[in-house]
Amino acid sequence: MPDDQENPTDAPARTRLAPDDRRQQLVETAAAILGSEGVEQVRVPRVADEAGVSRPVVYRFFPNRHALILAVLEDFRAELESRLPTSTKTPPDDLFREVRVFVDAACGAIEAKGPGAWYLMGSNGLDPELNELGEQLEAQLLEPWLPSLGELTGVSPREAKIIAKMVVAAARAVIELWIAGQLDREELLLLLSRGISGVLTEFLQ
Repeated sequence: MPDDQENPTDAPARTRLAPDDRRQQLVETAAAILGSEGVEQVRVPRVADEAGVSRPVVYRFFPNRHALILAVLEDFRAELESRLPTSTKTPPDDLFREVRVFVDAACGAIEAKGPGAWYLMGSNGLDPELNELGEQLEAQLLEPWLPSLGELTGVSPREAKIIAKMVVAAARAVIELWIAGQLDREELLLLLSRGISGVLTEFLQ
């Protein structure tokens, strides 16, 4: 019997998908639950029900819920990176513009993939392992900008990481207002550009 089919006497007919398509469906289903109901609701039985498959089908792709949530984070990262410039070398004079480019790309990724992974990045929830996954993703996204940030401000690599986290914290707060519909995209970008510029100006050489 094909992997994604159930016994027709036990359940309605299921749509047959290629393995890659089925895996992506499960990731998107988990992302939707994560964005609307929070990480605690991302459970294999719930994802299976929402996707219209059996639990063994989910486990065939993801051995546990952490693997599933990690896949959601990685899917979001791939979407975000696809919207960013291919060059990782940012001239210091262009850093302010690049911050705006990053925020605009983040908004596009949130529109495409939902806000769940964005909420999870850098979170301080109850699950240490998931917190670590989110922090790792955030660090990977920030890494290309750290050399330029250090060159622009003249601070040490350690301080550059701290400043980057301050910038991300400011971005997160305002982006959440945009997600909630309290700001439009242009208002979001204007406020963040001004706010982030203010933070960075304090550290300029």
